[in-house]
Amino acid sequence: MPRGPATQLFGLALLCACSAEYRFDYDRDGWEDMEDCDPSDPSIHPDADDAVGDGIDQDCDGADGTAVPAVAIYPPSPRTTDQLLLQVVTEAPAWEVSWSLDGEPQPAWDGQTFILAELTERGQVWRASVTTLTSAGTETATASVDVTIANTPPTASLVVGLDPLVAEGDVLAVGIGTDDPDDDLVSLAWSWRVDGEPIADQDGPQLSSAFFDKGQTVEVAVTPDDGIDSGATLLSNAALVVNTPPALQGVTLDPPTGTVQTLFTCVPIGWSDPDPADPESIQFEWYVGGELTGTDDQLAAPEFSKHDVVQCRATPVDDEAAGAMEIGPQIVIDNAPPVVSAASLEPIDPTEATTLSIAGIGFSDADGDPEDYLADWYVDNVLVATNSATLPPTLFDKGDVVHAEVRPWDGESLGDPVLTGSLTILNTTPAVASVAILPAVAYHGDVLTAVPTGYDDPDPADVEGYQVQWFVDGLPTGPDDLELPASFFARDAVVTVELTPDDGEATGPPTTSAPLTISNTPPTVAAVSISPLEPRTGDTLTAVPVGWSDPDPADSEGYVFAWTVGGLPAGANSPELDPAAFAKGDEVTVTITPDDGTDPGATVASPTAVIVNTPPGAPVVQITPALPLNTDELLCEVAVDAVDADGDPLEYDFLWIEDGFGTPYTTPTLPVEQTDWFEVWECVVTADDGDEPGEAGSAEVEIGQNCDIDEDLGVAEVCGGDDCDDDDPLVFAAQTETCNGIDDDCDGYADQDAGCPCDVAYREEHSYLLCGSDLSWGDSRDACLAVGYDLVTIEDSSEGSWLRDEVSLYPPQPHALIPANQWWIGLNDQTEEGTLEWASGAEVTYVAWDGGGGGYNHAGSDCAGLATHASGPIWPWTSCGTARRYVCENLP
Repeated sequence: MPRGPATQLFGLALLCACSAEYRFDYDRDGWEDMEDCDPSDPSIHPDADDAVGDGIDQDCDGADGTAVPAVAIYPPSPRTTDQLLLQVVTEAPAWEVSWSLDGEPQPAWDGQTFILAELTERGQVWRASVTTLTSAGTETATASVDVTIANTPPTASLVVGLDPLVAEGDVLAVGIGTDDPDDDLVSLAWSWRVDGEPIADQDGPQLSSAFFDKGQTVEVAVTPDDGIDSGATLLSNAALVVNTPPALQGVTLDPPTGTVQTLFTCVPIGWSDPDPADPESIQFEWYVGGELTGTDDQLAAPEFSKHDVVQCRATPVDDEAAGAMEIGPQIVIDNAPPVVSAASLEPIDPTEATTLSIAGIGFSDADGDPEDYLADWYVDNVLVATNSATLPPTLFDKGDVVHAEVRPWDGESLGDPVLTGSLTILNTTPAVASVAILPAVAYHGDVLTAVPTGYDDPDPADVEGYQVQWFVDGLPTGPDDLELPASFFARDAVVTVELTPDDGEATGPPTTSAPLTISNTPPTVAAVSISPLEPRTGDTLTAVPVGWSDPDPADSEGYVFAWTVGGLPAGANSPELDPAAFAKGDEVTVTITPDDGTDPGATVASPTAVIVNTPPGAPVVQITPALPLNTDELLCEVAVDAVDADGDPLEYDFLWIEDGFGTPYTTPTLPVEQTDWFEVWECVVTADDGDEPGEAGSAEVEIGQNCDIDEDLGVAEVCGGDDCDDDDPLVFAAQTETCNGIDDDCDGYADQDAGCPCDVAYREEHSYLLCGSDLSWGDSRDACLAVGYDLVTIEDSSEGSWLRDEVSLYPPQPHALIPANQWWIGLNDQTEEGTLEWASGAEVTYVAWDGGGGGYNHAGSDCAGLATHASGPIWPWTSCGTARRYVCENLP
């Protein structure tokens, strides 16, 4: 660690009194005698604690104890421009320094006894801590000192001083530079002084001349302030106020213009002298033609004449100096206008061909200029011309009333006006030089126009007018109008026209045109086309004119035809061209020339027609076999070839269509696996000549078309199909089964899953309904008939045994007379007592009476039932009104 500065203080060294006798460690304090400053005292050695103030150097450092060091920082109240210096006063043999800024350690400056000024800022608190050390480096005591960086007042410097010589009217100002080490915003306080005396309320950077006068001295004191402290006041150099010459803003003349009769005054403008005590004085000079003529403030003739250039100059002066000369405007002496007493107009009987002029009385001119006049001319009190000696006839018309306001004129100026009397303009007779009829070559249908040339009427307000008379073949005709409609003439007529000019008051001499003969109008035709628009080899071509026009109504429509094929003439002068004259690919045109029997019109050509390909006709098609089944392969053949008018070789395209929808099959043969019952297959065959396909031929067949006898879309069994009843269109394989006693869907079982009201049982081709409800015989039969059945007919013992087994599955009826089920069957003798019959109408060929009676009971018991018995079925004979279960059977 560094030692303290040279200013540190040390205590007096204590001399060790040692005996002459040497011992290695006499006082046995761990230190050899040569290193121990007191070998006889074990409490004194370099490692001992040295108490302060006992006068003994216990630690052998040459001082009595290790006192707290005295520390200070200079300057004690530093500013940002000061370097901090640390001063340490201590008896310690060594010490160490540490610094902190606003409580934060600054290890970079530890051990230093100064802090550079550029590291400090206003308001910072710098602390230096000094710790004393023993000679062995042991810390003993610490002392600290703080300083706060104070504000540094700003400074001001004179950058631009006052002008040493100033005049009234000047504004004084200085340029001040400021500097503040704290970078504070510096304001300036200004104190202006005139002849050493401060000027109240003038604390700005400038001073106007209102505060000083000629002969005074001016200076300014400036004090900078950073808002905390004020800096040293800066005094500027002194400025001396000198005399200011007077000045004028300009010079003018009164009056600004004039003639030889005018008295001119030189008038100075805007005298000014910043020195208020100076007297006002002006020196004048007059110049005429550039020569000095006078020095008064006024000038009059004969010092100048007309057209002389006159100018006035003025110089302001005070008691010390003259100001700048002001030069007035140069003026040219004006001409003196002439005077006239009266005036009149000439001639006194004017027309549109007359130019009016002026005659004056009593003309005079101060300058002796020659007599002349200019006037403002009025026609019907409307100004039509100004400053003119004459009025041309183009500015008035007959009947106009003309007068003038006349001014005398000396060649330069106009005098005061006088009014003339009024004149009325008289009418002038019109004339026309010639007349022609247009168009020069006319046709029937044209409107003829009389075109006059050289109409002359000096009265421009008059409307050009004519009296018109037309002549056709020498006879007067037509309207009194410049146009003659076509209805008044025809082809070959000779037409003339006579015009008489008329202005509404008088007529001029008549003029007649040259004769015009109406020419024949050649007819026209707008266009011609060839029909048909896309002709083929077999077509007869027809020329179709459009837009015939002939203004001559008596002419007939007629044409000359000229056909070309491939650029060569073909055919006759005919509106039609025979197909023998061309072939496919030929280019055909026709021209027509309209002709009315007198003149041909312009020839018109048709667009070129190209003979296009004629597509082939339809072939005759047949399908084999003609009545196919779903097991047959279909073959499509061309029975008769298509015809091609162009003789082109043909190829055939095939397309199979199923039930009206196209299929991907395009070969003559249709595989058998693609067909199904009742599908309609059409074979479409199209011939192609290499340019385009022709008309299509087709044939169609229906698969099994004779195999749906009852037309229910079921294939008859004779065709190998599954329609189990070809006589009933309601019975077929796809039909929905209903409870009606019929096998609707041809599955071999009637009413299977048909929702019947009773249980269904099957035997051979018969269906049976086993109905467990108890009804009378009649109600039982009605219930059977309601669903297409009838009460069961038992034809033999095997059917009876089968039916007994079926009904045996049902439990006995509680009220049965015998322990067996009781079921109604269709056997009865209700129609005739003793005559047995089945309800279905079947012949009775088998009976199974019960064993008790050996037959049936005739005593009012007319209906038979079925009961079960171990030995077989028995048929008890019972009253028909008894309630029993019943069995229904369909009748296939």
